[in-house]
Formats: sequence, structure tokens, C-alpha cells
Amino acid sequence: MQRLRHAGGRGESKEEVGPFQGLAVSDRARCPQPKHPRQHHACTPGMARASSAMGRVLRQYLVMEWERVQREEEEVDKVMQEEQDRRKKKEMEERMSLEETEEQILTLQEKLLAP
Repeated sequence: MQRLRHAGGRGESKEEVGPFQGLAVSDRARCPQPKHPRQHHACTPGMARASSAMGRVLRQYLVMEWERVQREEEEVDKVMQEEQDRRKKKEMEERMSLEETEEQILTLQEKLLAP
């Protein structure tokens, strides 16, 4: 919940306490997108700054979430790559073992056939 402390008369700043602590809010803050100078807007003084601060907080949260998801995806990719490397290494060892066995069989055949 936000509490505002008034500093004094018109045009002086207010200090917000809570999630937007430390942000100066001016009494003369205007709607960020006025449609017409005389038209009344729902934006009250300070709303534009509070909205901007909430936008910054939301953006910061979204960036942190995006980075977290990226780290998780990188971890998954790393684990999958390690698993693939292990499989390739195992296949290579099996092939080498088969080739060695074939060589041994050929050597034995030569010894048996050579009288």
C-alpha cells in the first residue's frame, strides 16, 4: 500500500513510501498522452510517474524472468549435449572394440590356415 507525504504547497514534490520509495512525484505531473489541453483525463497528478515506475518494475521483472528461462534452456541444452557426447563416445568405443575383435579373428585365421 502506498502512502504519500506532502512536502508543502503547490508544485512541491511528494515522496512515495512502499514499492516506489524514493521516486519524486510532482503535483504538476500531467497525463503522458493528453488528447486536448482542456479535456479532463483520468490521470491524476503523480499517476504518470507511478505508472512509469510500475512499468520499469514490470520490465525489470520480465527481463529477470527471460534471463531465468534462458539459463534453464541453456542448462537443458548443455545436459542434452553431454548425453549426446556420451552416446557418441560409447558408440566409438564399441566400434573400436569390434574392429579389434575382427583383427584378432583375422590373425587367428591366418595362423590356422598357414601350416
